[in-house]
Amino acid sequence: MISGMYEGTFAKLNMVFQDRINDSCFLYLRFDKQSAYSGELILTELGDAIHLRFKVLSFPAEREVAISKIKNFLGAQGKHEA
Repeated sequence: MISGMYEGTFAKLNMVFQDRINDSCFLYLRFDKQSAYSGELILTELGDAIHLRFKVLSFPAEREVAISKIKNFLGAQGKHEA
């Protein structure tokens, strides 16, 4: 699992990442700032947050290809911890 990310957050990321990636292959995530200071990564929608923007490199540079790459990455993270 990704360091600092708990099971619930990892599961939520698996469910919402497709809604948070745009046609330019940027993935936008927001983590609760207070929890991050304590070493926990908790996805949030509101309030005091750390805003992250990731560029997913894919060829061709299309949203569907980027989604596939993220699914593979998240799947590999889950298998690594099992």
